[in-house]
Amino acid sequence: MQTTVAILAGGLSRRMGQDKAVLVLNGRTLLERAARTAHDVAPSVLVVGRDRPPGWPIPDTRFVPDDLTDVGPLGGLATALRSAGGDDVLAVACDMPRLTPSALRWLFEQAVTRSPESHGVAVLNEGRVEPLFSVYAAACLPLIESQLAAGRRSLHALITAGRFEQAEAPPDICAALVNVNTPEEWAGIVER
Repeated sequence: MQTTVAILAGGLSRRMGQDKAVLVLNGRTLLERAARTAHDVAPSVLVVGRDRPPGWPIPDTRFVPDDLTDVGPLGGLATALRSAGGDDVLAVACDMPRLTPSALRWLFEQAVTRSPESHGVAVLNEGRVEPLFSVYAAACLPLIESQLAAGRRSLHALITAGRFEQAEAPPDICAALVNVNTPEEWAGIVER
């Protein structure tokens, strides 16, 4: 099964107070950093939830708007699965400044060994589910649609309701999964 990397970038960044995708670290926006990392390991990369920025430097990246607005990352995941042409989707957030190609390769390896009957692979980071560093099977889309129709928007609830295998991330992978949600967290990333 082919796997598309989907970078979810349609959030409102309420806690940050500004669009996290356009924050700049070492001369690149967080969105560009995520896309370059994804392109290092995957032939198919899409950004969900926003239009292509003017002057976008990576031509092979597809941009797709959210099919539904105001339903959070679960809606973005549904859009990603619909746009992936039957591929599984490796979903990542756009606000992961330490994401590495080796972390994505590790997750691809977990996806290759999953049971075909599962809805995907949910990554555990020190025992906590990382829904925006997990793999979702194309067959998961009907479950997502039923969750959305019932007014449920939680990726965690989706993983609980589905047949997801779990993979505990090793420490080096956990270090790559840091995301930024507040100005204080961002300041800590920039200082390092």
